[in-house]
Amino acid sequence: MTIKSNVYETLEQAYRYDENTVSEWKKQNRLVVGCIGSDVPEEVLIAADVWPVQVFGNPIGGTALAEQYLEKGFDPFTISQFEQIVAGHYKWLDRLLFSNSSDAVIRAYYYLRAIRKMEPHMPVPPLYFFDFLHTPFRMSGMYNRDRLKAFIREVEGWTGKEIDTRKLREAVRLCNRTRTLLHELNLLRQLPAPKLSGTQMLKAIGASMSMPREPYAEWLAAFLEEAKAGDRLEGVPVFVTGSPQDHSLLYEAIEGCGGIVAGEDHEMGFRHVQDLVDEQVDPIDGIVDRYHLRSPVSGQATVSRRVQDLMNAVEQSNTQAVVFYVHEKHDAISWDYPSQRQALEEKGIPVLLLEDQPYGPITAEAKGQIKAFMKSVKGGRA
Repeated sequence: MTIKSNVYETLEQAYRYDENTVSEWKKQNRLVVGCIGSDVPEEVLIAADVWPVQVFGNPIGGTALAEQYLEKGFDPFTISQFEQIVAGHYKWLDRLLFSNSSDAVIRAYYYLRAIRKMEPHMPVPPLYFFDFLHTPFRMSGMYNRDRLKAFIREVEGWTGKEIDTRKLREAVRLCNRTRTLLHELNLLRQLPAPKLSGTQMLKAIGASMSMPREPYAEWLAAFLEEAKAGDRLEGVPVFVTGSPQDHSLLYEAIEGCGGIVAGEDHEMGFRHVQDLVDEQVDPIDGIVDRYHLRSPVSGQATVSRRVQDLMNAVEQSNTQAVVFYVHEKHDAISWDYPSQRQALEEKGIPVLLLEDQPYGPITAEAKGQIKAFMKSVKGGRA
């Protein structure tokens, strides 16, 4: 039996924003900034008393307007995010930040920049691009520090307030606190005694991208205590990898077929909160290192690095099976699959590949494959 309470319902509601909270925040003349990409340093925004929110897609919404602007090579998740922006669902944002997390994100930024120039009546917020390198070299680290300092100056210009070292340290402590709480919560969906579903964990992480951080930390701490007192859940522990999941439909399908999503490595899940900022060093150095040195997303690392990162994550989450879920036209994710499958199967870990999948509701065919897969691995690892 999964946990259901007012605390969890508050986090669940925040998974897709609370319009009243947005309204109250903006009444206080405080900025709300949207983020696309996994490398926007939220610590800087929080230090400036700016509310960073992740731009989500809509798995049950159309994309007709976005498709008028984007060519067919875009993956459906990016198209859905683009649709939400050009359709005006995020017109309340004061700024929209992009990081160079993927080629699709970069191209989406250029398209939106062109729309703002050529069609100024469109509800596209002012844009900012945060350039960040992921190559593991000292020169990349130096470049990233310069980019972060430039970003700090930019945000100071938005708010008219200085972001000093004290404010950065306070923001780092707040972000580290929420990440640490989520680390504790994450353990509760894993063996030997899982008490939390993967669906609930995904929504709790997503709420961290959608709520002001101070009240979020308080709600999360309360939910953690409730989860610790919950009943044990039964199910095959499953690891999810592949395309980003910014909605819970895949997790619900897996858990409806007898699994528990005990881990994932996509950017909308635990990877988003996995690494902490070192609080013992200068906060600029700590923030840069946190984003630069953590496990990169697919396309930013060698295949061998991606294979090793996946194996480590599967081992740490103590999962017994892996589901690769890949959206249509998300080709970069598939490049790693043959090597990753081989490494997993050599360890006796069964694998299910679901490729060319839609971004929205899980198809009946995919649900059938998930059900058969769960039945085949119920006995644990081969």
